[in-house]
Amino acid sequence: MTFESVAKSISTWVNDGVIAGASIAVEHRGELVALYHVGEATPGVSVDDQTLFGLASLSKPVTAAAFMTLVDDGLVELDTPVVDVLPDFGADVDPLNANAILEAQRDEITFPHVVGAYQRFT
Repeated sequence: MTFESVAKSISTWVNDGVIAGASIAVEHRGELVALYHVGEATPGVSVDDQTLFGLASLSKPVTAAAFMTLVDDGLVELDTPVVDVLPDFGADVDPLNANAILEAQRDEITFPHVVGAYQRFT
């Protein structure tokens, strides 16, 4: 499978109306080596490298695996707040306009909260 074949498949999905838009990027050793955008982020707004996508639960398995690797390597504790690892998570600006009560608790959120179906923050 090549980058071009993946990009072609995604373009087909957009053209067939399966998805509205997508962006794919490949980095190798910290260098961006391939980038492709197709479709619209919202009606009339093309996907670009600044587009934010709502991933819902799709990113949980990847996030969990990456975080547990850090735990196994002794680089973080399981209950480390997300903002300690990803400072931008604590940013005051929320592009998704989340609940204000949740925003007030952002600094308390740990990775198990992010990758699990926790109902603690309400």
